Amino acid sequence: MTDAWGSNEIGVAHGPVVQARDVHGDVHIHHAGARPAPRSVVERPISGWSARQLGVHESITVDSATPDGPPCYVVRRHDDEIRGLLRDASETSLMLVLVGKSASGKTRAAYEALRAAGHLRSWPVVVPAGPNQLVELLAGGVPPRRVLWLNDVQRRFLDRPHVEAVAEGLVEVLSGPGPVLVVADVWTAHWKLLADTPQVQNLVNLPQVRMVRVADSFAGASDRERAELARCAERDPRLALAVRTGERQLAVTQVLSGGPRLLRDYLGGLHSPHAQALITAAMDARRLGQESPLTADVLRAAVVGYLDDRDRVAGGDWLTDALAEAARPHHGIAALTPTRQRPGIGPPDGYVLHDFLDHHTREARARKRPPASLWTALADHATAVDDRSRLAAEALQRGLYRLAAGCAGPAAESGDVAAMRLLAVLCDLRGATAEASAWKQRSGDLDRDPRPFDASPYLSWAEEEPDQHAQPAAAGSVDALWHEFDLAKRQGHEEEAVTCLRRLVAAGQPLAVSMLSVRLRDRGREEEAETLLRSHAQAGDPAAMWYLADMLVESTRVDEAVRWYRRSAELSALAVPLLVEALACLGRLEEAEGPLRTQMRNGVETACGHLADLLERLGRVDEAENVLRGWIEGTADPWRLSPQEPRGMELLAGLLRRAGRAAEADRVRRYGIEPGGSTAAAWELAPPRDA
Repeated sequence: MTDAWGSNEIGVAHGPVVQARDVHGDVHIHHAGARPAPRSVVERPISGWSARQLGVHESITVDSATPDGPPCYVVRRHDDEIRGLLRDASETSLMLVLVGKSASGKTRAAYEALRAAGHLRSWPVVVPAGPNQLVELLAGGVPPRRVLWLNDVQRRFLDRPHVEAVAEGLVEVLSGPGPVLVVADVWTAHWKLLADTPQVQNLVNLPQVRMVRVADSFAGASDRERAELARCAERDPRLALAVRTGERQLAVTQVLSGGPRLLRDYLGGLHSPHAQALITAAMDARRLGQESPLTADVLRAAVVGYLDDRDRVAGGDWLTDALAEAARPHHGIAALTPTRQRPGIGPPDGYVLHDFLDHHTREARARKRPPASLWTALADHATAVDDRSRLAAEALQRGLYRLAAGCAGPAAESGDVAAMRLLAVLCDLRGATAEASAWKQRSGDLDRDPRPFDASPYLSWAEEEPDQHAQPAAAGSVDALWHEFDLAKRQGHEEEAVTCLRRLVAAGQPLAVSMLSVRLRDRGREEEAETLLRSHAQAGDPAAMWYLADMLVESTRVDEAVRWYRRSAELSALAVPLLVEALACLGRLEEAEGPLRTQMRNGVETACGHLADLLERLGRVDEAENVLRGWIEGTADPWRLSPQEPRGMELLAGLLRRAGRAAEADRVRRYGIEPGGSTAAAWELAPPRDA
């Protein structure tokens, strides 16, 4: 790996070019030979990088008098924290993670802090092209006094296929002699997911990893910060416009990025149908894992699935017109930014979606099923290994096995270990054990014991009281009360235990409510228990609602019990698995449908399987099948980072068998589904080259 360092040349932007064709039928893997040698990376001091090259958003323009370069920088409270952490970075390794919403100024804050750190200015800043190159660099050992710059770390580096290898490599480098500085930024929602991901927990729990939250706006700014903002706005017309436009929210950095205006235009439907469809296709491509610029060929092929029959009638050069509209700048910023990857001067050969649009529409589109036209366009035209690996992982999660194989094959033959593991899973699902072993052998996984994440602790109410005596707690604190309760319970002092629970209820501990109600009922104090539960249920506590409903059933007040069961399940995903059986026991099964559909609309994945079960019990098998097919294709479970069969596939196969369609059940387990949800026909998967 030593020859990968020290290059002053620009490396390959998006990895080696591979191409997969003919993904409409059988999947043929085009053999690319041995794993390519490590690509050289760019490393130069911070002074040799522009803010834009390191991922800082392009700023709006106002007029011809707009200053060159990024807008005047306003130092805020988080800047002081960042710069304080960097003071010690020359002695010990540090991973600095800036967390905030899109366009909140995370990357700019890191850029300015590094430029201001005199003792770090000479350190070469290394910008990996993607996760595969980063894994190569980490495996070879990062030389001391280097800065690894990981912009959009969750999306671009700690993605589903590569998260384990990247996290392990970062742990090793940060735990080594160093010193090495790793600078990363991540959206707030992505950081919450990463912090709870087992493959990343060893990394985020290192003392060398420090997280700094970047304020989303100037709304809570100090007087000093507001004065500095006003001073800079006097010198920079872009800031002045942002301050005026940001209004009460003072979302200055977002306005500087141009994002809010782009979002308003998109959500308001102010584009032509063709331009709107191009932008939507770019959004879906990004959330499926396509980080490289989208070519006109991809967009031309993909957009058809986003247009209705009327809008598919178009004359002239409709694509050129639509691209021009989507790329038309407002104050210098566009929804799709034209780029050129090929050498020399010429027309654009790709288009990049604005990050703000991706961030603010990703959740709304999370459960939308991308059309077949987009999947096919990406599988046919994607060239970057990292992109193909991410697309393959998304396709597998959605039951689209044929497309997953088509994306993964070229990536695997180019050396992507995650793609090899995915192909091994597909071979296992088909019963091709020899081919699966061959892929595992190539990936180094033949003797590996995969440990997929068990999400069950997050999907059920706690049955055990928390072990609050593990650490000393301050007297009078909630932890101290739990400690007292645990001690009283262990010693058999039930009245003292009840007293502790009352104090915990008064302190706002929801778990204590149900625990206290159980102990009150055990002592024959039914009326007091019901009063307790009812008051908390009426205040919106779903667990109290459920326990109250159980009490009401025992006293034959079934109608009221059903209402509380339904309300609990509408508010809490934890009640969803319990609802069908609870109402079935009361002969009120059909009344479970409403809450389950509510939770489906809220994005609670477990509701889909339980709704399908309910519909099948009610004799509505076709509806149950449609729910399962839509669930499989529309959901990519964020907890499932290792490749495996989608959760709903076994449920779908079971339903098909019970409906007398055993052959189709077997086929769907082996070959998956197609975009739109139909069962895939049998297709062939070529073995690895050296199998």
